[in-house]
Amino acid sequence: DDDAVNIPRLYEAMWNAQDLFRKQLEKSKEATAYLNERGFSEDVVHTFGFGFAPESWDNLTNALKRKRFSEDELLEAGLVRKRRNAEGVYDYFRHRVILPIHNDYGKVVAFGGRVIAEGEPKYLNSPETQIYSKGRVLFNLHRAVQGNEPVDELILVEGYFDVVALYQVGYTNSIASLGTALTERQVRLLQKSTRRVIIGYDSDNAGIRATLRALQALNETDIEVLVLNLPAGKDPDDVVRAEGRQGIKKAIDTALRVERYLCDSICNTEDLKSSHGKERALRRLLPLFSQLPTLVAKQNLIRMLAERLDLSEEVVRRSLMQRRAREAAQQALEEPVRQRPPAPLDKRPPSGRARAERQLICCF
Repeated sequence: DDDAVNIPRLYEAMWNAQDLFRKQLEKSKEATAYLNERGFSEDVVHTFGFGFAPESWDNLTNALKRKRFSEDELLEAGLVRKRRNAEGVYDYFRHRVILPIHNDYGKVVAFGGRVIAEGEPKYLNSPETQIYSKGRVLFNLHRAVQGNEPVDELILVEGYFDVVALYQVGYTNSIASLGTALTERQVRLLQKSTRRVIIGYDSDNAGIRATLRALQALNETDIEVLVLNLPAGKDPDDVVRAEGRQGIKKAIDTALRVERYLCDSICNTEDLKSSHGKERALRRLLPLFSQLPTLVAKQNLIRMLAERLDLSEEVVRRSLMQRRAREAAQQALEEPVRQRPPAPLDKRPPSGRARAERQLICCF
């Protein structure tokens, strides 16, 4: 089996590439100065295995060929790319600070590169290979969880620089999903690894959407989920660089329960002074409300919404229920018609109270 033979060689190629990147960092004043400017200590740089890919098309390629790796093996490892209009290959990473990405067993399976000067993309990760799939890995998990016993708490962030920044100020239980939506495999890793997750994705609009997706992915688990209380538009790395350990400690100590985060993240983006804005907030919250794991969490969200929307809890509850029923009816209409007996008609006229409640709900 060719694949079975190639796998050990791929791991070997990645180990050698990490060693070569590390040696290049030792030679580069530019890369060293960049990491110093980011506030990363020598110990942290060593712990995470930082390296550097110089601005060369074939530095890594030639070095690994001298170690008797073939071009095919380097292509399979995701370390090089094929030239478009000529034979041969060229280095995948160039002029970037490099971080190795490990699987849960601590083996290097990929690299992440951050451009130093101007250039796009700012962050570049290895392509998917036989040993690396981004949806199957959580960055730094092998350090954050050592041994078979789950830890009390993990901080889940978006990128590797967020992890390094948190690690630098003592939060060694930080891991990253590397910008991808949480997959089933990553959720299973979290279930096996911890009892509580604090989600610390960026607090901009894209980060809020990613957080909502992560909350949905974790909803079916028994993990307690909180959300890091970050300043608007900031990520954990921003907070650490601006305020140090105290700033991120405050964000962790005041981490939000899921229902508070849902209420704030949506209500803060709507005009709650208008009926239309209140209606939009309720409409956006409905699918999220349905996925809250407990009745207590749902009641908490109703209470918080009532305060933010300046409505009674009863009106908010009935409005959410009405919307839920409307969506269920719409789904039923879209399903293939099935033979089923007609429901008996209730010919009793609605009471005066019922008519008043309907009119009140229709206002929202």
